[in-house]
Amino acid sequence: MHSNRIFLWCLLASVVVSCGKKESATTTSNMAVDTTKQAEPVAITDTSHHLFFRPKTGSVERYHIVDRITMSSADTPPGSAPTKQSATSTAEIYLHQTVKATRKDSTVELVIHVDSIHVASTRDTTKSEYSSSNLKDRMDQQYQEYNLVLGKDFTVLASKYGDLDSITDVSAVSAGLLATVPDS
Repeated sequence: MHSNRIFLWCLLASVVVSCGKKESATTTSNMAVDTTKQAEPVAITDTSHHLFFRPKTGSVERYHIVDRITMSSADTPPGSAPTKQSATSTAEIYLHQTVKATRKDSTVELVIHVDSIHVASTRDTTKSEYSSSNLKDRMDQQYQEYNLVLGKDFTVLASKYGDLDSITDVSAVSAGLLATVPDS
C-alpha cells in the first residue's frame, strides 16, 4: 500500500509539473511571396451564402460599359507569302436602368435606356467610327443597329441574385425595326 501511495504521488507530481510548463517555440522565417509559382485553384464548397439584389422601385443606376477587342493572325498558305492581319475594336455604351417593380418572388423588373454609343474599329488599314453624338452617323443606314437601340427603352427581368432572367419588352426597338417595312 505504501508503494502505491508513492507511485500515485509521483504520478500526480509529474502531471502538475507538466501543466506548469510553458512551451515556447521561437521560429524565425523570412516571409516572402513566391511569384514564380502557379496559383493554385481554391474550391469553394460552402455555397449557402448569397448576395441578394433588392433595389427600390424607382431607383436609377447609371452605367458606362467599355468593351475592347484585339485580334491578330498570321497565315502562310502553301506556295504563298505569309499574310498578317490585325483588328481592334472599342465600344463604349452609356446607359441607365430604372427599377420598374419588384415582384412577390423577389425578381426585379428593370427598364434599360441606352443614352449614347461610341464604336471605333480598325482592321488592317480600314478604320470605322460611329458616335451617337454625331448627327451624320445617326442618319447613316450603315449604323442602323446602333441607332435602333439608342434612346429606346427595353424591359428586362432580373433574378433576386441580379442575374438577367429574360427580356420582357422590346416594343420600342421592334417598332423602330418595323418602321421601315411597308405596311401590309
